[in-house]
Amino acid sequence: MCGIGGFNWEDRKLGKAMNEALAHRGPDDDGIFVDKGLTLAHRRLSILDLRRKAKQPMTDKKGNYIIFNGEIYNFKDIREEIIKEQKKRRIKYEFFSGTDTEVILRAYALWGVDCLKKFNGMFAFCIYDSKKKTLFLARDRLGIKPLHYYASKEVFIFSSEIKGVLEHSIKRKVCEPALQEYLRYGFVLGEHTMFANIKKLMPGHYLLYDMKKKKLSTKKYWKADFTKKNDWPEHAVTRNIKRLLYTSVKRRLIADVPVGAFLSGGVDSSIIVSEIAKHKDNLHTFSVDFDCKGFSEASFAGIVAEQFRTQHHAVQFDAEKVLKSIETLSYHFDEPFADSSLIPMYFVSGVARKHVKVCLSGDGGDENFGGYDRYKWMKILALQKKVPEKMNDFIIKIIDNINALKKTHLLTKGNQLLKLHNKPSSEIYEHIMRAELSREEPQNTTYDNHFIHDNLIDNVTSADLQVYLPDDILTKIDRASMAVSLEARVPFLDHKLVDFMNTVSADLKVKQFTTKYLLKKAYKDILPKKILFRKKQGFGVPLKHYFRDGLKAFIHGQLADRDFLKQGWVEKHYVDKLLKNHSAKTNDHSPTLYQLLQLKRWKETWLT
Repeated sequence: MCGIGGFNWEDRKLGKAMNEALAHRGPDDDGIFVDKGLTLAHRRLSILDLRRKAKQPMTDKKGNYIIFNGEIYNFKDIREEIIKEQKKRRIKYEFFSGTDTEVILRAYALWGVDCLKKFNGMFAFCIYDSKKKTLFLARDRLGIKPLHYYASKEVFIFSSEIKGVLEHSIKRKVCEPALQEYLRYGFVLGEHTMFANIKKLMPGHYLLYDMKKKKLSTKKYWKADFTKKNDWPEHAVTRNIKRLLYTSVKRRLIADVPVGAFLSGGVDSSIIVSEIAKHKDNLHTFSVDFDCKGFSEASFAGIVAEQFRTQHHAVQFDAEKVLKSIETLSYHFDEPFADSSLIPMYFVSGVARKHVKVCLSGDGGDENFGGYDRYKWMKILALQKKVPEKMNDFIIKIIDNINALKKTHLLTKGNQLLKLHNKPSSEIYEHIMRAELSREEPQNTTYDNHFIHDNLIDNVTSADLQVYLPDDILTKIDRASMAVSLEARVPFLDHKLVDFMNTVSADLKVKQFTTKYLLKKAYKDILPKKILFRKKQGFGVPLKHYFRDGLKAFIHGQLADRDFLKQGWVEKHYVDKLLKNHSAKTNDHSPTLYQLLQLKRWKETWLT
């Protein structure tokens, strides 16, 4: 795992400044390459081939240069294919390193941009073709690794993180559509960033920059395909899931440094640990615990750790440590980010980094196998559309009466969704994803583009895989782990497993309202029921309690800041009401308060 950056003019000093900004992504080594009209910068976290021969920027001495962030898990297979192809074409070239970086470089030399079809992994890279005077930038299919860029008539800049781009003299202007997306969802969607004119290269896309004409083009090379369905019986599907996951995990254990695993005791992380145990002894596993009742998964993690005899490390955190992390993470997240699970992700990464350099994670299981409650809600709403209107009104009225007597989050949310039963499915999904801060109804959203398939669960999966996953979940994993120089790998997101699951009947993914039905069935003889069928807990932080107790003075002081309020992003009386109601335990507004806090901290860190 590394940090990369570059721009279309010569400036070694500025290249070093970009490297310094990305030092946390690669503390082991750094490199600069300068050519006419180009500077490439690289920070290295050494994982494969720790020798100096693996240093980047790397050249094949045939006119191609590369800087690379990520891992290509099938690089050994591709290397053998390259050797055969070179022999067939009578090309003389001998590999000088044992890296996947060199394999990418040679694959490009042989197959051009089509080399992307051969790569199985997580990656963001730039190849400089000195003969064609072009830059070839690419990002992996699911968006596991980040890549940002800025382009004007004369200037092209790119970097793993926005902070690398901001080392240049670029006006820091807020992107209004991105701001509205953040207020609506708690993160920024699609190619937007919070900075006007700085964009993300989208997952499954590549970019070509013509250095002579100073023009760029982007193209999609992969997308989730739900059109080709198989009619396999359940036992055949579960057998293939286990086969593909076995291979995925085995490949993700390849490293020349220690490898561990995150273990919360949830379904996904427990399955990953069970698969690792087939290949590796003395596995180190890691989890975090908080000092509030209801936020501990220690007992579940302990069950799995004992079953597979791992060396388990569990560390407890409190309000004081959460406060310190909020201050630190404001720097590592170049945009406001309201998913508070980044805090435990940062904590557990810090614990892991003391023992290993690579950690496997269970992330991606929910999106790939239908694990969120919203999959059940959407199935319920699909059935409700078949119920006569008068009957729907009667059901809603009953729930209203029950909710008036005993108000619960489940009843409140359920009633809100039931009242939307006659709305388009994309609008209902958007409502589920929407944050409390969102006041206006959007005319159209990014999610609309994914509700085009025949099956509702396929539509939700498409939106989750191609929007929520890269822009929330994978952003969180990358920034939180790289903040402590730890490489996180996600076996559930092997593109072959994703492609296979998209061919499976959606009715099997969530069967009889059981989420992750196929995954649970596949591992029912390996993991105990108390793990497979426990209530989904999520990677939560007890902010609800902290904002009423240990961090009460902090959150009140932060959100009363005049400089923040005068931006006009949110009205003072609304903030005051949120704080008052939360403190009085009238409502739990901790997600909204945290969302506002992140916006304020981002402004202070990156706009001033």
